[in-house]
Amino acid sequence: MASASECQELDWELSVEPTSTTTTGESVHMKSMRVPLLAAIALLLSAAPSRAEFGVGINLGEPTGLNLRVGKDRTMEVTAGWSAKHAGTNIVLLGNVLYHGRSVLSNPPLMGLYPYAGAGLGFWMWDDKNNDDADQAGAWVQVPLGLDLRFAIPLELTFHIDPGIDVVPQTSATIHWGVGIRYWLK
Repeated sequence: MASASECQELDWELSVEPTSTTTTGESVHMKSMRVPLLAAIALLLSAAPSRAEFGVGINLGEPTGLNLRVGKDRTMEVTAGWSAKHAGTNIVLLGNVLYHGRSVLSNPPLMGLYPYAGAGLGFWMWDDKNNDDADQAGAWVQVPLGLDLRFAIPLELTFHIDPGIDVVPQTSATIHWGVGIRYWLK
């Protein structure tokens, strides 16, 4: 039979929180986000049409990063980049499904000005190298709203603002925005 002091010691050992990093130095929060990130990528890729146009470009704003699109009318979009919201390493991955309206302007060399709206899901991971307790990961949902300017050459400029709601680790309003350029491959 265990003494009272041994029971208290066992109680204390069971209530200690796990460390915030794994043996490889990876944040537990970041490790827990792997499955949702891979699931989001797989969902976006599986929903893309099999014979569609493919655009690759950059987005400057919040977040800044590489942008990939499949399709021009109903578009699957993925952006992988970083955010300037926090110091340290801040990685962002988001996916959107976009629906484009009719062109509101067509005058060469501008082939069209296409408004769009959609729905999206994003993930962020923040790793503060100076403070292990500050490592965080989260997710948000958003409603991307924007304009695509398409030209006679396979080049496109895009402007967007994406209001949304952070859903993990806490609920709060968020907004993302950007200006981008994209080259279309056929």
